[in-house]
Amino acid sequence: MVLRSQAPLLWFFEFEKALTFNEIENYLYKSQNLFTWITGFPIKVSKIEVSDGENRGTLYIPTVKDTSVHDLSHPNSFMLVKHLREHFVKICESYFERNTFEFENIWSRTIPLYNFNGVLEYETMLYAAILDKYCSHKVEELDLDTKLAQGEYTELTHKISALIAADEDLVKTFSKGILANLRDVDVLRKVFPNNSNATFIQKVKKYLNHIGKHVTEVFLSNSDLHPIKEVRDRAAHGEIEKLTTDYVSELYWKLRMLVTYLIYRDLGISDDDFLKIISFTHNPLALNCYMDKFKLDNKLNKAIVLQVSESVFNELSSTFRVYLVLTRNNSLYEVNEEYTTKLLNYFSAENSTARKINSYEEYVQTLLENTKLEAKYTNNAYVKHKHKNHKVQGVILVDTTIKLRAYNII
Repeated sequence: MVLRSQAPLLWFFEFEKALTFNEIENYLYKSQNLFTWITGFPIKVSKIEVSDGENRGTLYIPTVKDTSVHDLSHPNSFMLVKHLREHFVKICESYFERNTFEFENIWSRTIPLYNFNGVLEYETMLYAAILDKYCSHKVEELDLDTKLAQGEYTELTHKISALIAADEDLVKTFSKGILANLRDVDVLRKVFPNNSNATFIQKVKKYLNHIGKHVTEVFLSNSDLHPIKEVRDRAAHGEIEKLTTDYVSELYWKLRMLVTYLIYRDLGISDDDFLKIISFTHNPLALNCYMDKFKLDNKLNKAIVLQVSESVFNELSSTFRVYLVLTRNNSLYEVNEEYTTKLLNYFSAENSTARKINSYEEYVQTLLENTKLEAKYTNNAYVKHKHKNHKVQGVILVDTTIKLRAYNII
């Protein structure tokens, strides 16, 4: 089989032997599924062109009428065209040859969910079930140890012991035979040894720890897994959801991004390339999954991190200001109010007819008396104080050539 692409949604399959209709239909559905994951929207195909090299014909595939409309124009597709072209061969090899078990038996179950919306807790339950099946498969395939981490096991046994010790009724209940003295942590550990633990959370954590959190820490934390499981359990048992709709929505998008990331790993996409993909797209999945933009930009070497004092950080993080001129005083940056005021006045509407310079950085450059300094505009600056960071929109950074080059803005 040879596969070629001549357009974002136009594929050509070439085979050395004639195919049956069922085989053609199978490749159709496989391609349809693949482009659903690539675009992030449900893809429907109603006909395919077939040829033996001399004669051509059309096969029409019966489909359920779908009146939904999705904007696949740039940049709404999850994977943009330039990334698809770059990784096309790798994706095809991974999908059609290397990871067929995962796609046919696990990830194919996500396809109907692209047409299912409006009941958040049930969508969350279904994605969690698919994630559970995938992590179970990977834990078994890689022979990963699913015991609790020693710290978690110690914390758990101490909590159980303290709970029993604090309740006399429980003490009386657990006071016979093998359950005697469960207030004693050592006894408790003998009764409940840290054997293989195959819970949903443990399997997911074990697998994510195995592959590393370079990507997942951008949009997910371990603390998200517990409420995801709770939503899944309540939905599975038909119980009323206790969490707010906004919070369930947040968990849903995070879970869906996690599943998508794992799908893309099986498509042969590296972690760094996946981060590039989610940084360029305007697909609803990327916009709604509560990504940490600072972590994302940092991992992509886009973030320009500027250390500031506490007072400057509080000012910039609490008020919206644009076109600030930042200068460095020793190791800390600060707002140069004189330059900022002159810049805003020069580019004000009232001064539009008299203005001769149309570049912010070129104008600020005219204000600098020190010839060793340069002014450069950036939209990727983050001010930072201790462990807090905040993105500032559109700043003109004044510093030495060496410093600005280190920030990759000259």
